[in-house]
Amino acid sequence: ELGIDIGQLERIIQLGSPFSVSSFLQRLGRSGRRGEPSEMWFVCEEDIPSGKESLPDQIPWSLLQAIAIIQLYVEEKWIEPIQSVQYPFSLLYHQTMSTLAGMGELSPPALAQRILTLAPFHHINQEDYRLMLRHLIQIEHLEQMEAGGLIIGIEGEKIVNNYHFYAVFADNEEYAVRAQSGEIGRIISPPPEGFRFALAGRTWEVLRIDHQQRSLFVKKVSGRSKASWLGGGGNIHTRVLHRMRQVLLENDKYRYLLPGAWERLNHARQLANEVDFANKSIIPLGSDAFCVFPWSGTIAFNTLLRYLKFSTPSRLTISAVNPFSPFCIKLACIDGFDKLREELRAIPKQQITGEELLDINEAPEVNKFDRFIPDSLLRKAFIADQLDADSLKKMRFS
Repeated sequence: ELGIDIGQLERIIQLGSPFSVSSFLQRLGRSGRRGEPSEMWFVCEEDIPSGKESLPDQIPWSLLQAIAIIQLYVEEKWIEPIQSVQYPFSLLYHQTMSTLAGMGELSPPALAQRILTLAPFHHINQEDYRLMLRHLIQIEHLEQMEAGGLIIGIEGEKIVNNYHFYAVFADNEEYAVRAQSGEIGRIISPPPEGFRFALAGRTWEVLRIDHQQRSLFVKKVSGRSKASWLGGGGNIHTRVLHRMRQVLLENDKYRYLLPGAWERLNHARQLANEVDFANKSIIPLGSDAFCVFPWSGTIAFNTLLRYLKFSTPSRLTISAVNPFSPFCIKLACIDGFDKLREELRAIPKQQITGEELLDINEAPEVNKFDRFIPDSLLRKAFIADQLDADSLKKMRFS
């Protein structure tokens, strides 16, 4: 997908579904380079359902996502629009350090003139950049000379002189998974807080992530969860989720499905009909358990998750939230179905801000050099680029 041209590649084998139509097309385009048609096979692996699993575990999400992505392109030639990043502070760090490493000493105004005029940084103002430069001086990534000029500092030299610095994208870094008993193992690309995954033959729930120490703190929970660490993820667009819902509700068979895939899809459609996906987005699972299907993309889904975590405790008694990201949210709410539905239906009417969806001391690190950025700027970037409070106004729950 990064542009590698393997001349005689005949076909692509895609394990699971890609996260976007654009990725699907990029990967498909690796084959068929010498006059032959492009060919791509999807392998959507899952355990055979027994029928006793909870509702989210009975739905073949990977299969639905693969079909939705194919159909969006085949039917509409639709591709995800480019989403510009408003506050790429990690890239700003990289460009600042690269410029000083190449040019030597520069005054702060000259550095700002050279960097902030670049197209990716047109949303970043002088005050934000001044705050970042002061922070970099404080942590010794930069040093200010007596005349006021800036050069690479002692700690900055360690970063700039390492070959890992040249790539803007992050390397795969392992996270130690720790419970009360000690370290359990190591994984790449940690799941979000509240997520459950399998490791070392047991199921664990993520309690806290320490990105600085590259540690994941978990607790052992009952039940089964599948381990799947096949590489980095990506954001799924809301259009893909809407098309997945349509796949469940329509009767088309899709000529490219093999018999096993068609049988699995048909079973999922029967299940969708039984729970009335056409009219319901909140499904009782028995006792105090419910499943919420927002049919929203990754950013909107994560925004809703944060709303449930930070904004509703006084109005709803939610004891557990388990995201099947970004498809549905399984939660325990002792206030009952009517109260939960009432609260969710009220969300679009509320004036919710991004600041309300972050914990008071939270400064999420998303990109490679975020650990060198001041917390206030990380919060600003996360709210603008990783959350969408306005999407909550468009959600409808039935």
